[in-house]
Amino acid sequence: MNDDSFVRVVSFDAMTNKDLPDYSFTLRAKSPGYKRTRHSRVFMIATDLANYSESALNWAIDSMMEDGDELIVLRVVTVEIKNKKKDSLLQAEEKVSREKANDIMKRIIDNSNQWNKKVSVVIEFVIGKVHDTIQRMIPMYQPSLLIVGTRGLSDFKSMLVGSVSRYCLQHSPIPVTVVRSEEQVRKSSFDINSAIALDNVSNRRIVAMGDLHGDLSNTLSILKFSKIIDEDHHWIAGDTILVQTGDVVDRGLDTIKLYKLLQDLRKEAPLHGGLVIPLLGNHEIMNLIGDWRYVYPGEPETFGGIEARKKAFAADGFIGEYLTFLNITTKVGSTVFCHGGIHPYYGQYGLDWINDQTHQSILDYMESNGQEGDKYGIFGDDGPTWYRGYAIEHEDSVCDLLDKALEFMGANRMVVGHTVQHDGRIHTRCGGKVVLIDVGISTVYGGNKGALEIRGNKATALYKDGTETLPSPPPYNPKKAIVHDEL
Repeated sequence: MNDDSFVRVVSFDAMTNKDLPDYSFTLRAKSPGYKRTRHSRVFMIATDLANYSESALNWAIDSMMEDGDELIVLRVVTVEIKNKKKDSLLQAEEKVSREKANDIMKRIIDNSNQWNKKVSVVIEFVIGKVHDTIQRMIPMYQPSLLIVGTRGLSDFKSMLVGSVSRYCLQHSPIPVTVVRSEEQVRKSSFDINSAIALDNVSNRRIVAMGDLHGDLSNTLSILKFSKIIDEDHHWIAGDTILVQTGDVVDRGLDTIKLYKLLQDLRKEAPLHGGLVIPLLGNHEIMNLIGDWRYVYPGEPETFGGIEARKKAFAADGFIGEYLTFLNITTKVGSTVFCHGGIHPYYGQYGLDWINDQTHQSILDYMESNGQEGDKYGIFGDDGPTWYRGYAIEHEDSVCDLLDKALEFMGANRMVVGHTVQHDGRIHTRCGGKVVLIDVGISTVYGGNKGALEIRGNKATALYKDGTETLPSPPPYNPKKAIVHDEL
């Protein structure tokens, strides 16, 4: 970082209350190469003194900020003065506050550098009234979004309590986003861009892409001819729902760039009414547990070396954290999407259960390098990321299993990747009830380019040289109430 400096400022309340400790300050820093443009945006985040609401900060950097953007980190401390403090105590408090500010500044810049984002950061530490300070800071910096964390503080009266969040939601002149703590998010299992099931999609366009395996160039080509992005890689697909069925990593060099692309589209699509749903594949799971058998030669160097790559895929790493919040399956309309396939054993318990078990198991599974934590075999050979039965077994036997799984899940079709179609074309089996979309996008598999489009019950294969109408199953009609067995 550069241009970092403390500037002492006078808090608004200290002007009228001389008993308040007066060590408000501003700290500024910029990533190397930062340049403000007409597209630059400003985000303001209200933070916790002890950890500056790490979840909210990470969310703001990973999900919102781009090159040229500015982040205002606002910390307001309300102090009750009973006895006037000695100068030595005030100096000690100020020293601690500055050290914390320096630490969080370094972490913000380091985090943004991991995603190759050139940003400007301003930390405002203010002694004063919370509500007044927020209302004064907003016109000063003119942010486009106010982000509020949810963690409290013991030593001071933190601003991050429910009443202040409610105040911001009710009175802020700009949009407000409240980001829950990591623990709260993990309990909820998924967020809006990883929705477990979307039933009311009417005739919205759905596009699905299979295994990307480290090939950014071919991925971009498919997204362009599928009319998902423009030449500048921005979302142009309106309310389209894009599903990526996993295996972004391995067999290619572009791991970081591909995950960044998906994260960028996840945040941009909702601004146009669209949605991006990335799912976990078996190669995501393998990398999370340290199984690097298929890591492409030279790919670790794109992270800065092997140790940097390990850190990136750790539970708190910039890729690992992102992956541990993804779902393993989703349903859009009457179509189920997953990486490998959902066997009736898992289908009988429903999508919610499958994803809940994934999130409950993934951290223990990672910590044990894949030896413990997978109580129900979710990550095993017959689990949703590895199972190949619907793709390779004889239809006379496997289609009955597929029918059972679909009935359990309230669907008429399953879309899977994982099993490469070496002719580079999308195929269906069981009368269109399963669609195999791993066309071998990576150059390692031939660099084939194709995606699946679903409109209503109609399925179409999209290729650079044209389209192909695929067999479609009968529309979904529930046969009977489904009773799930108890585990």
